[in-house]
Amino acid sequence: MAEYQTNTDLAFVIRLALAQFADVVTNAKVLSVARDETGVEIDIEDRGPLYAGRVIDARGLGDPVDQDVANGTTILTFGQFMRRMGGIWPLRGLRRVAVIGGGDSAKCAVESLLGIAPQPFMAAAALDRLERVDWYSDALPTTCDGWQQQIRGRYQAIGRYLRPDRFGVRRLAVVERRATPITLPNLALVDGRTYDLVVVCTGNRETDIDGLNVEAFDEYPIGDRNVVASRHFDLPAFRVGPHARLPYTAQERADGVADIAANAVSIWRTASKTAALAATLGAVTPD
Repeated sequence: MAEYQTNTDLAFVIRLALAQFADVVTNAKVLSVARDETGVEIDIEDRGPLYAGRVIDARGLGDPVDQDVANGTTILTFGQFMRRMGGIWPLRGLRRVAVIGGGDSAKCAVESLLGIAPQPFMAAAALDRLERVDWYSDALPTTCDGWQQQIRGRYQAIGRYLRPDRFGVRRLAVVERRATPITLPNLALVDGRTYDLVVVCTGNRETDIDGLNVEAFDEYPIGDRNVVASRHFDLPAFRVGPHARLPYTAQERADGVADIAANAVSIWRTASKTAALAATLGAVTPD
């Protein structure tokens, strides 16, 4: 974690920027974006249109792929799980939990369930202890040694739970297959096993907004041809962050960043590119 900005650092910068410059409108569903005489007209559901000189499209990775499988109680998407972790005694009453998926979201969920996620000292999540976490993924090492060799440093602490503790109890197991949970009364079922909770971390799908479809954007380089965003071919609109699908730079490839597929959408990689875009875009004018 010392190599890059921490989540706390990034959150502080974002909140500071919002407090200084932004008018935040919550619960607003954007339906379409189209060119207006002087800029852009943004159609918002159940509200009047919003007019702007420029649009920054920063919607992240989109909606969870398996959000229709989640029931909000015993089967949760990663977003729903993180909201639960922000509540009071989030792990109270849980004995057996399953995590489905092998990406960074799944790793963060497993960290939280084991009580080793980055958090304040003696956080509530660390005070309740799960008996077992089964992790369904066909793309992860199943042993502690394999984990140390294949997984980057940020998640190394998970690996020691893949072996028995000093009492001979193994709390984490990687099950090498894909799985789909089924809802039961007050429980969830995965491959014939019952769980108190299942966290589904199987990726995200693009959220469609009329006028901002991905085919309308192309790479936007600055300075030394470093691509920091994608730009709309007709509108004054830019895509930033994970769903801009930014290519790796030559330096990132030389440094080995491109060797890990998950780094393509990592915030520590995309945040600096968004900052570079903000530093180079001029003020919006009527022209």
